[in-house]
Amino acid sequence: MKKMRFVKYLLAATSVVCALTLSVSCDKLNKDKNDDTEHQHSFGEWSVTDATCTENGKKTRKCTGCDVTEETVIAALGHDEKTVPAKASTCTEEGYEEYTACTRCDYKTEIVSVAKAPHAEVSHEAKDPTCTEHGNKAYVTCENCDYTTFEAILAEGHVEVNHDGKEPTCTEPGYEAYVTCENCEYTTYNALPTTDHAEVPHDAKEPTCTEPGYKAYVTCKNCEYTTFMEIPAQHKFEGNKCTVCGEISCDEHTYGDWYGNTATCKEAGEEYRKCVDCGHVDSRATEILDHTYNDEWYGNTATCEANGEEYRKCTKCGNEESRPTTALGHSWGAWYGNTATCEADGEEYRDCAKCGGKDSRATTKFGHSWGEWHGNTATCEADGKEYRDCANCEEQESRDTTKLGHKFEDKVCTVCGDRDYTLPAQPLGPKDEE
Repeated sequence: MKKMRFVKYLLAATSVVCALTLSVSCDKLNKDKNDDTEHQHSFGEWSVTDATCTENGKKTRKCTGCDVTEETVIAALGHDEKTVPAKASTCTEEGYEEYTACTRCDYKTEIVSVAKAPHAEVSHEAKDPTCTEHGNKAYVTCENCDYTTFEAILAEGHVEVNHDGKEPTCTEPGYEAYVTCENCEYTTYNALPTTDHAEVPHDAKEPTCTEPGYKAYVTCKNCEYTTFMEIPAQHKFEGNKCTVCGEISCDEHTYGDWYGNTATCKEAGEEYRKCVDCGHVDSRATEILDHTYNDEWYGNTATCEANGEEYRKCTKCGNEESRPTTALGHSWGAWYGNTATCEADGEEYRDCAKCGGKDSRATTKFGHSWGEWHGNTATCEADGKEYRDCANCEEQESRDTTKLGHKFEDKVCTVCGDRDYTLPAQPLGPKDEE
């Protein structure tokens, strides 16, 4: 009975093959019913469907005079396999073992992932913050990538000490109330220039033959400042005789050294000399002198954010000269601190190289930058598990993929190329049923 059943299956299969390979003869007659001559085919151009790695192609052409079509099968190409070399894993990316892929289609063998390598860690010591500089906790970096566990500790701020102000006088500058820091050189010291003299005017006094006089002058209520200029005692000669006291002058005077009110940076001078024989007084005016200022300016130096005003003194008379100075502007260093990551916002800082000032900014998390899916792709008969890595951090995402199931066309799977060798079921005969 089994033998008979096998024969029936074989005959059925043979009949199917014969039906598929049967060619239709062209026996169409001419339309003229009185003409029984056999029609001769005149075929057009071939229409070609290219074969793929897993599917047969075909070429067909049709008779231009009838409905007969000729068809030729083009065998499936089969995969053009190449070896994809293995890729070593790094501390930021997974690798994979060597696998085979087709150069013409998406076919590839199972890809076996290689886990990420550990970071090549370098340890860094902690740094305590100061009142002007940020510190950090102990942290590690990686020799091979940008990985870091750096965490900033904010500067502590100044420990301020208050100081009273001092009013300026006409001889000494003062300063406003200010603060300093116990731990560094920070200060808000702001100098105040000297004030004007509280002047008191004095009348002039004419000299006599025996007593000196002086010009009109001023003094200051608050200090020893004065413009007093003495005029020496002197005769009023007409010819060689004093009209006041009758003193006779020499015909040729013998004068001593010049003395009197030497010129300063503020006022012209007047100097005198006397004849040693008769007391005759000779005088001369001396021109006001130029100031000689110190090279160093002092006072309220400009800062990064505020204009200043600086002063310098004349080494001869103490006169003060001033000049305004323009704010310098900050000189910011590089940003540092808690950088934003794929999943968390950050806050970064930078320091001014001139004044130690601080600037900060909030940074927004930038989200993951996922790469391509890789791993064990689902096949027709097996589920898969795929992975993808973030290019910015170490995060990895996975997904399960469901087996695809075969899609047979003409007994060949269009997905993987497997063939279906299952024979169609045949009805049972009387003897088979026994």
